[in-house]
Amino acid sequence: IYWQMENCPSFNNSDKYINQYKEDIERLFNYWLSFLRIGVFLNFVPFITAISRYLYEKEIPKQYYCGYGYSMIYIQTQGKCYACCDSVESNIHLIGDIHNGISFPIIDLTQTICGKCQYVKICGGRCGRMHKEFTPNHINEYCEINKTMYSLIETVLPEIKELIIKFPEYNQKINNPIFAYTEYTA
Repeated sequence: IYWQMENCPSFNNSDKYINQYKEDIERLFNYWLSFLRIGVFLNFVPFITAISRYLYEKEIPKQYYCGYGYSMIYIQTQGKCYACCDSVESNIHLIGDIHNGISFPIIDLTQTICGKCQYVKICGGRCGRMHKEFTPNHINEYCEINKTMYSLIETVLPEIKELIIKFPEYNQKINNPIFAYTEYTA
């Protein structure tokens, strides 16, 4: 199961949205964890991928995990190529076309507002498009929401490590390579 927050330039009522999301994500995480504890591994992508990054990601990423600006190319039917599939009508993410080639933007995630964040290894900057289009305040609103999920995981990470030992098949599921290519962050 995979979900993501809509990347919108602003929330109608940010406090209400953030508080409701935090409450919902905590309930969902506890539901997921209750199954994990009894030997049932539910494939909830955001939790699994974050845990994988907590356990196995060693380096601070220099590029966005979603592939923005280095590995993903979105090609429109007329041949224009974009670094992101959102907002193509504005050409903000235009990186070239199939006739003349493409040029990826130079991105160093460590030089963004995420560069010094303790969670950058986990979220990978969340979304390249967001960094190009949104205000720093709105980016921080998304970060606040994501940090809720990360703190939930951190509190039970020792237990999750024990569960991986108890249920060795969990390790393979957590390391499923398809999740590395999923824009996972809730």
